[in-house]
Amino acid sequence: MCLNKSLGILSLLSLVLVSCRVETPNGQVPSDYLNQAKTVVGDYKGSMQGGQSGTLSVRLSGTKVVVSFSSKLLSCGGSIGTLQAIDADNSGVQAAYLGLSKASCVEGQELILSPSAGMKSFTAQVVKESHDVQTCPSDSQVMDCHSQAMHESDNCSQDSGNYSQCIQQANDDYDSCSDCSTQTEYTYITGTFVRK
Repeated sequence: MCLNKSLGILSLLSLVLVSCRVETPNGQVPSDYLNQAKTVVGDYKGSMQGGQSGTLSVRLSGTKVVVSFSSKLLSCGGSIGTLQAIDADNSGVQAAYLGLSKASCVEGQELILSPSAGMKSFTAQVVKESHDVQTCPSDSQVMDCHSQAMHESDNCSQDSGNYSQCIQQANDDYDSCSDCSTQTEYTYITGTFVRK
């Protein structure tokens, strides 16, 4: 199971839950999550945006998850494939990623199912489209960054054995002040499925 123990700010013995991705070879549920998988077996009524209403069936065949939908999942089709991975933390599975045949109206090739806390429903998502967004620092942010890098350079001690490394790091920091970053933003088609 995924668990990360770290020191908390308020308590030295606090636990921090960290979600991690667990691969599921051949759609097999890892033994640590099999009991939770058994609790979600059943039929769920609902639909995806633009799709037809129907029944999402979740079954176990041994340790393999089998998910099907009774009608068109999306307006442009799409059939549900094998369980590819799960996101899990110490409290259990947070999301399941199932293969999805690439339908003409979506970019995504995965159906993401996130169970509710009581395992009575699923929220479903498929990536409709994605695009890259570039973010660059403002002039004042660049000036503040340059000031910080020069301060770092001033604090490098010539008496220490790592003076040249310290100066190089300060110069690298200075040079990177105006670097832009690119992030991918996603638009999802969503749906809700409630246990019958």
